[in-house]
Amino acid sequence: MLTYVRAAIDMCAQMSGQVWSCSDMALAQKSHSMSKFQDRLRQVRGKLTQEEISNQLDIHSITYGRYERGERSPGVEFVEKVCRAFNISPTWLILGEGPMRLDEAAVPAPAPAAPLNQELLRQVLAGVKKGLALKRLVLSPDKEAELVALLYDHYAKTGESPAEQTVERYLRLVA
Repeated sequence: MLTYVRAAIDMCAQMSGQVWSCSDMALAQKSHSMSKFQDRLRQVRGKLTQEEISNQLDIHSITYGRYERGERSPGVEFVEKVCRAFNISPTWLILGEGPMRLDEAAVPAPAPAAPLNQELLRQVLAGVKKGLALKRLVLSPDKEAELVALLYDHYAKTGESPAEQTVERYLRLVA
């Protein structure tokens, strides 16, 4: 699976002793009912109102609502908050794969290859946002997350600094 995804799960895994392995991920076809991040987020919320869950997560309820409707892409910090607050597997929350809860995992996953490089992740996120704006493209939150993960993985493996030309090449593939 992708390093970016691994890093997001790694943050949650530190608290539970479980680590998610996502280094060479092939994104599998998800079921229609749980095919999107926002659907999984609704499932985590359960019977809580958006106001109640946003208070628990210490975010504004309007922001939470936008995440749940797929109008806005959450950052790694939000994923970490949800995973910590509700004992949710980041792999399940982000990709819809594996068990929903961390304590439901049957076999611990192998340790990640490298820790999250938050500065690199910020640069990749900024580059993707800038590239999308310049090309006036709008991707679904899931596609945008996949693009960020792919680019992060590329830069983490090659050691290159994020470059506009590389982001543009990847954007041509998804647009």
